[in-house]
Amino acid sequence: FFFQAEHGIRDTSVTGVQTGALPIYLPEPLPQLPTPLIHLSLRFLQETLSNTIKYASATAYEFHLSCADGTLSLSATDDGVVHNLSKAQRGFRSLRERVEAVGGHFQVQLAKMEPVQLSASVPLSLTQGSL
Repeated sequence: FFFQAEHGIRDTSVTGVQTGALPIYLPEPLPQLPTPLIHLSLRFLQETLSNTIKYASATAYEFHLSCADGTLSLSATDDGVVHNLSKAQRGFRSLRERVEAVGGHFQVQLAKMEPVQLSASVPLSLTQGSL
């Protein structure tokens, strides 16, 4: 349900929601990641983008993936607002569990009526059996 657009990714499956360009920043060339980290990265992107479209009333979303100093870093930011802090915190529980299960760190910056910022850092030395 995504297609590559000149200025990012556009969601074509959500009717009635104008999302505009949604930039996804990836390093070139893409790093060779273990399969579990590829899956984790995709789930992070999928979950954060889905939440942005469904709940944030956002008009902008950015996703960053980078690798440096033996660490995979993922981040997502939108310009929407959090209406229910408790519900939002519960909603990110599965992402936190996935990241922490592989020895990573997960951080959420939430404040009522403010944009959401999520980040994760995971060691690149992850073995395939870790997820």
